Amino acid sequence: MLAEVSNMTHQLFVDPGRMDELTRALNENGVVRSAEVEVYRRDRAKKWLLVNLRAVRDEDGNVRLHEGTVEDITDRKVAEERASTWLTMTL
Repeated sequence: MLAEVSNMTHQLFVDPGRMDELTRALNENGVVRSAEVEVYRRDRAKKWLLVNLRAVRDEDGNVRLHEGTVEDITDRKVAEERASTWLTMTL
């Protein structure tokens, strides 16, 4: 539950600096496309997400909210790591 999260950056993001990068990109460009983010699950296991976000602004240009999509890409990232390891071992 999000109510249990007191510091999203440090409790959810494996790399807390990644949240700053996403926020900066969102503020500068109004959108974040296909950002791969590693997060912690409730049980502290790691999970990979593909994130797309956009800032929704009011008529004065103020950000009212952020909306977007999140896709679990953990299986893909694990397969990529296995393939990379296999290639390294065979070369």
